[in-house]
This record gives sequence, structure tokens and C-alpha cells, in this order.
Amino acid sequence: MTLPATSTTVSAYGFEPACDDRDATTSTVPDGDPALDVLGLLGEEPVVQLELPTVRSLDVLDASRVRVWRIPGGMMVELRPYNDGTLPVAALLAVDANGSVRWRRCLDRAPDLVVLAQSETSTEFVVGWVTYGATGPIRTDLEVWSLATGSISRTWDHFLADNGITGAPAGNRSFLSWGGNPVLVLGPQGPRPSEPTDTLLVVDLAAMATRVLPYPPTAVGRPVDQLQLEFTSDGRLVALDPSASGSAGHVDAVESAGGWSSDVGALDAAVGLRVDFDYGAPFSALHAVDAQGRERWRRDDLLAPPREGFHLALDSDVVLVSACSQIDLTADVPCSGERFVAVDARTGRTLWDRPGIWALSVIGDGVAMVAGPPTGVADAAQPDWMMISLSTGRPVSARTWADPWRFSVGCCDEPARVYRSGGVVFTVDSETVEMWYPEEWTKPLQVVPFG
Repeated sequence: MTLPATSTTVSAYGFEPACDDRDATTSTVPDGDPALDVLGLLGEEPVVQLELPTVRSLDVLDASRVRVWRIPGGMMVELRPYNDGTLPVAALLAVDANGSVRWRRCLDRAPDLVVLAQSETSTEFVVGWVTYGATGPIRTDLEVWSLATGSISRTWDHFLADNGITGAPAGNRSFLSWGGNPVLVLGPQGPRPSEPTDTLLVVDLAAMATRVLPYPPTAVGRPVDQLQLEFTSDGRLVALDPSASGSAGHVDAVESAGGWSSDVGALDAAVGLRVDFDYGAPFSALHAVDAQGRERWRRDDLLAPPREGFHLALDSDVVLVSACSQIDLTADVPCSGERFVAVDARTGRTLWDRPGIWALSVIGDGVAMVAGPPTGVADAAQPDWMMISLSTGRPVSARTWADPWRFSVGCCDEPARVYRSGGVVFTVDSETVEMWYPEEWTKPLQVVPFG
């Protein structure tokens, strides 16, 4: 059974402009470009700007809450009410880089799960809805949709049958890990203690293939829906100790040959060093720990700023941090010696160092979008955004971005957000979604109205 149905909402609720279903004119996914997998210098302006609708609820107008993903040939966008997720108003649409709307689906219930690989070879994605009872989830409906048409390409039962999944693993429906990686992990429905016979169903979203793993032995007996998972750089699952917090927690096990290994050497090789501010210690110094949580280096001159905003980001073996040289919480300005520093994750050695407070937007593939430091003058224009090399800290080009194009990330639940998928960058605010391509593949800007 397909859930939810196409929207038939009454006029008291809905998008403005109104949402109308639009079918695709072809059943083929556009060809992707592998060059878009790598982040590089962006074009002067985005290739697409989607104008966002507002959401009407009786006499109240609200903004749209946005999620956006890269798909071959363009982007897929999910819209729902920003503040009231219970309203029967939602939409999924695909917009191509030439400014055409590939398809649009108007829904009377936003999906609880939308996951896809965000690769240039993707053809399908997974959508899911959870039905809750008095004690928690009682049913999960999953479907496989086509990126070409925005409609069901396979039922979940057919998808499992295509992958030879039968028995207990076919009943796994609890979302244990999704988003941020091209993998969906489904476990037994909780809450209950996990048993030795429990399994994990791992869905490779790039290949739309599955594998079944036993439940991590170190987690047996813990609640099935509280398993903490991460991934290695080669896509294997890592089970973390849920009783530990922050970067100091040790790794329980790593996926190995269809099962799990807790061998110390295997864990160290799979996970490597993890770098973060030591939030469990006074003044939160930057440090690195291994898979067992043993500290390997510490920088007592790089302390976590006691404020909101960017603190730390990692790309390969480079850690970019906004840090204080000293902290005095009794002072009018608690953080002294504000610094923007690149650190070698393997050794803790400084690669380069800039004074002041800097903002970070996107990072990856050896580059980052940054802005700073601010002038400190009221009503003065904010510094332009620039793209820098992580190895040197210097701009990769003389190009900068200012109004009307900004890459700012808002505080807390503000709508201003920036997302990166490979070499494609999305900037979001309360009015628009912009899709940016690298300079070599950029196209003239296309403005796309929602209605």
C-alpha cells in the first residue's frame, strides 16, 4: 500500500503558491557528470534558484522547511511547514540544472525518511513513513522511488526479493543510521533489549544492494534502537560504546568479513585518530584519541570558544578550528587570542594560523569556503566569502562572493543553511534554494518559481 496519498488538503491549509502534481515527461534519469563529485572553485552565481512557497494554516503564514539533495542532472527538494510538522502539507520535487521541474509530488504527510546516495549514477531513492501508537512505532512503510519520475519503482517487498532478503532481516524497519552516508541501516523494531539472533539490514543506496550483518556482539542486551553507528572511509560499519560521550569514547567493533571484529589493531586501522575539543575537561583543549579512547596528542593552546558558531571541521588529515588561546569566564571577553587554525590531524602540528574570528561554510576535497574576520564596526558590510586551500590557508582564486550571494549558516533553528554534496553546494534561506556548480561546469542562472 502506498502512503501517503497525493494531497487533497482543504483550502485552509496549503502552499502559496499552490502545489500541483507534475508528472515527468521521461522515464530516464539524466546522465550525471562524475566531475561534480569533487568540490572546487564555485561559479560566480548559482545555476538554479528555486523560489520557495509559504505555508498557509488558517490565517497564519509560515515559511517552508527545506531538505535538499544532489541527484543526477539537478537537485531534489523536500518542503514541509517550518514550525508545525503535523499539518497535512508537504512536497517533493526534482529540479534540473536547466531550470525545468522534472516532477513534483504534493503530499498530505511529509515522509519520515528520505534517503539517497547523492551520486551521479543514482537512479532510485528510499522513502518511508512511521505510524506511531501509544507505546511507540507500530508500523513502518518503506518504498523505493524513481529519481526519473518521482513515483514508486519498486515496493519494499519487491526490493527485498530482488536482493534475496528473507526471514527475520526482511522485517527490520527501525531506522538506525541514515543521512550523511550513502547507506541506510535498519534494525529490529524497538524498544526492547537486543538478542544474539538479531540482525542489521544494511542498504547500499548507491548500488541499491543489501547485506545482512549480525547485531554487534558488544551491543547485545542493550536497547535495539539505541545502537550508535559510524562508518569507516571505505564504507564499513563501526559500532560505538553508547555509554561514552564525545570523542573520548572507545569503539566497540568494526564490520569485518560479514561479521564484527573487536581486535585492537583492526579497530585502530579502521577508525584512525579522532580529533575534537575535549569537552569533558576544563577549557576543552583540542586533542586526538585512538579507537580505544587513548589520547595521542593535545593542544592546550587551542581551546573551544565559549560561544555559538563554527568550532571545528575535518577534511581528510586537516582539522580546521576556531579557537581561543586563553579563556577567562570572569572577563568581559572570555575568549582571548581568537585564532583560525589548520592542524595536521595525525600529529597535531599547526599547518597555518590566522588571527581573529572566521566563519566556515563548506569544506571538502582540500578546500573550504570561509569569511572573516569581521570589522567590528556596527552596520559595516560583512567580509566577503572566499575559497581557500586547506594546505596553505591562501585563496585558490581572486574570486569572492558578497550580496546577493551568501554562504552563511544561521544559528540554532534559523533557516540559513549550506549543504555540500560532492562538488555541488546548496545555499538555503527562508525564501530560496540555490544550487551551485564548480566553475568549469557552471551554467547561466535559472530562476524557478514554485507555482
